[in-house]
Amino acid sequence: MDFDAKNPFHRKQLFPVLRKLAESDPVRGPLDFIDEALEQPLVRGKDYLNNVRKGQFAAPIAAQLHSWLDQNHFTLAHQTSPDIFPELPAKRWTKIVSEEAITGELAIAVHQDRFGVLEKASKLSSGDVTVRLGEFFYFEMNARRSGYLTLFQHVGLEWNPLELNEDDAMSLALTEGENRFPVLANGQVDPLRESRDEGPQEFVAIVTTTDNIPLTPERLLSWYPSSGCELHSITVNFTK
Repeated sequence: MDFDAKNPFHRKQLFPVLRKLAESDPVRGPLDFIDEALEQPLVRGKDYLNNVRKGQFAAPIAAQLHSWLDQNHFTLAHQTSPDIFPELPAKRWTKIVSEEAITGELAIAVHQDRFGVLEKASKLSSGDVTVRLGEFFYFEMNARRSGYLTLFQHVGLEWNPLELNEDDAMSLALTEGENRFPVLANGQVDPLRESRDEGPQEFVAIVTTTDNIPLTPERLLSWYPSSGCELHSITVNFTK
């Protein structure tokens, strides 16, 4: 179920989560967590908490509260009100990546045009890089051994595999040592560019010994535990 802040039944299901949070905190009550979610004290009457319990409070506040709970207390929220906090496969896969991905080994190089490198954008362990909209860029990885790599673009709950060579394949053979991708059939780098969407995007490389890497979060969840793969992540902030 998608959360609808205008639906009082959905808003009503937020209160049990607030109550559970308060039960685990000897100092703060449900209203304190609402204030934290809104990043400021909320002006309210004496019956406001009772209105929250009934789902009778403003939709914009409910939307911000739901988003804050989803980002900061998802496990408790899912256990308490699973209808409005469903455990989506994409969310579960995102959590695995955030906990286990290696940063600092998947790097970005930025192009001035398709023929010449302008500058190295990142070899930093933080993995955070800034690239201008419209700039061409490609990926680099120094592989410890030969294998195969699949690269995903991750924004929100979207996980999209990227084509890595001229044959539109989603899997790329890695050689031990330095690798650059995507590539053309002759091995020359075939850079990418983001022309439209500003803001952060995560790129996640899955490296393993097989070229049969699943391409959806649903299939990745069942494949990953026994795959023996490595996860590598880099966050790119696209700016004008």
